[in-house]
Amino acid sequence: MRLAVKPEQVGFSEEKIEKLTSFMRDSVQKGLLPFAQMLVARQGKIAYCKSVGVQDDAIFRIFSMTKPVVSLALMMLVEESRIHLDHDLGSYIKAFRQEHLSVLVWKDAKVGKHGKDFQTIPCANKITIADLLRHTAGFSYGFDKTGKLNVLDAIYNSNPKLFGKGRSGLLGRSVSLEDFVNELATMPLAFEPGTCFLYGHNSQVVGRLVEVVSGQPLDVFLDERIFKPLQMHDTSFVVPKPKLHRFCSCWIEHPKQGLVDITSAATPKYDKDHALSTWLSGGEGLVSTISDYFRFCQCILNGGTLDGAQIIGRKTLEVMAENALPGNRVIGEMRHDLNGYMEIGHPNYAFGLGFSIALDAERSGGPYSKGTLTWGGAAATSFIIDPAEEMIAITMTQVMEQNAIKFPFRELIFRIVYGALIDRKFGVPRARL
Repeated sequence: MRLAVKPEQVGFSEEKIEKLTSFMRDSVQKGLLPFAQMLVARQGKIAYCKSVGVQDDAIFRIFSMTKPVVSLALMMLVEESRIHLDHDLGSYIKAFRQEHLSVLVWKDAKVGKHGKDFQTIPCANKITIADLLRHTAGFSYGFDKTGKLNVLDAIYNSNPKLFGKGRSGLLGRSVSLEDFVNELATMPLAFEPGTCFLYGHNSQVVGRLVEVVSGQPLDVFLDERIFKPLQMHDTSFVVPKPKLHRFCSCWIEHPKQGLVDITSAATPKYDKDHALSTWLSGGEGLVSTISDYFRFCQCILNGGTLDGAQIIGRKTLEVMAENALPGNRVIGEMRHDLNGYMEIGHPNYAFGLGFSIALDAERSGGPYSKGTLTWGGAAATSFIIDPAEEMIAITMTQVMEQNAIKFPFRELIFRIVYGALIDRKFGVPRARL
């Protein structure tokens, strides 16, 4: 990790930034979190990095914070003209050829103990590579097993090849990425590609595309092209045995029992000797440390370079950080009429090619600068990259199904970060409005 500096050296109030420590400590003492960790950096220098209830070099399940990494990997291949954003997905993965695709007719569709009853129509649009990166392809996630709110999720769960024994949830599937993606192609889409936004299995397909186009397994590509050049030594799909003592426990928030330890269920897929470790999930499979993920974020903020390693071009990152939703709309204007799960799903955010994008403080519901990139993971991890403030903030914990309405942890902790800023650029006071 980079050498820390005093907060004042990079424009923070030391007194105010220390409120992060008391906030994390109070959250743990009240039983809202099992533990917490926070890193804040500005202009490449770490101004704050502390842990409460967990070791400093802890390894975390970052779940959907995998998505920006895998999106970056695919954009490396776009940059090399080996694949293009407007290309038909079916040109690379035959199972997704347009003639094989169908769209669900939502009216009267149902799945229950007496079987499936739904209709589909032929798909009129192709799925483009851009659709995958911006979540407009029409895939769902499968979390609503009963289909009470999302019948497409129930259809997914009725397919034993997708969600059979040992294949359900985020905690591992005993199936290869190739097999999962090919089976996903047999499921109906939620809508015509490119017409709506729906958070779903898009990044699994992105990960498989990286394999197809590069000719390498996803883990090998990420290791050679991203992790080794950026010295992200603890980021992987598995946790080696010598590092298992650093691997965090994992918890779930039960509505009546509070925090419940689910480590035994949440650990097997990360053991390289376990059958589930073959699942190279491009959507939620990585583990990492706060220092490793800081290096990834700093590379993004630097325009694709870090400590002499240029892994992607500045202009390519600029494309990723622009709103990619058709018509320059925001998520809420394109979101499909479903109550599906989503990380940091503020309706007034834009979405680029792998990140959500804050447009301004009023619409984003927080103090974020215009153009701030952000995303999170299912266990309440999160990051922001604020180019205007040259700032990165990352928070780590491990709580599945964390009740963000009762305790909006990520929103609250980032407000403290912004509240600690005392200048805009180092030594330059903010202009009076």
